Amino acid sequence: MKLVALISGGKDCIYNMMQCIDKGDEISCLVNMCPQPGSKPHVESKMFQMVGSEATPYIGQALGNLPLYRKEISGNVINHEVEYVPTEGDEVEDLFYLLTAVIQENPEIKGVSCGYLKSQYQKNRLQSICTRLDLKMVCHLWGLDSISLLDDMIFDEVNAIIIRIASPYLSSKFLGQSIKECRDNLLEVRNKHNDFSVAGEENVYDTFVLDCPIYKYRIAIITSEAILSGRDAPIPIHTLKLVNYDLILKPEE
Repeated sequence: MKLVALISGGKDCIYNMMQCIDKGDEISCLVNMCPQPGSKPHVESKMFQMVGSEATPYIGQALGNLPLYRKEISGNVINHEVEYVPTEGDEVEDLFYLLTAVIQENPEIKGVSCGYLKSQYQKNRLQSICTRLDLKMVCHLWGLDSISLLDDMIFDEVNAIIIRIASPYLSSKFLGQSIKECRDNLLEVRNKHNDFSVAGEENVYDTFVLDCPIYKYRIAIITSEAILSGRDAPIPIHTLKLVNYDLILKPEE
């Protein structure tokens, strides 16, 4: 089955693509929702990962120049309910319009790959879009154990670094660390705080994938900038802005 992959650059959406390919599906193109120019680094969305958007176009190139369709988010969070019905002006409808255009241009696509883990809020919204467009939602990571999933990603050589922290349990020292480097520390935090998600659900941290087995090129960060937002807020947000980066061709195996 030919799929379009909803990506942010984070580990979950990329790993779900890996599972799709492993099960025989084909990723035909990518879609990404991005913030409007001039948005603050800590801009929030309940549906989409905003950080790392400056480097997301490199994902398509890293995958061997897969077509990437992008749309700026113009809507807001209007419908706050877990269950979703189409709501004019909601940010979800921005994705609906983008996927509508993609399917019109690529009618052979029959499904959407997504990396949702446990957020019923997000899953219901994409399901609403898929139902309207007669697409299948393909979410292989849904409901998996967080610790086992993180270990599987590390074992399968997903090199994802942390680029955003919004948790009282994580300090800025985690910024820029790979999930492999900080795996033991994340589990240590989980052992102390039962409400902490090792896999980063509920946006406690976000990641960006620099390399993985399905990349033809690895992404190298040349320069980055650490940004602190809401210094006096109950939960300050630490963000790693990817300023300069490059693509490095991987040797053929």
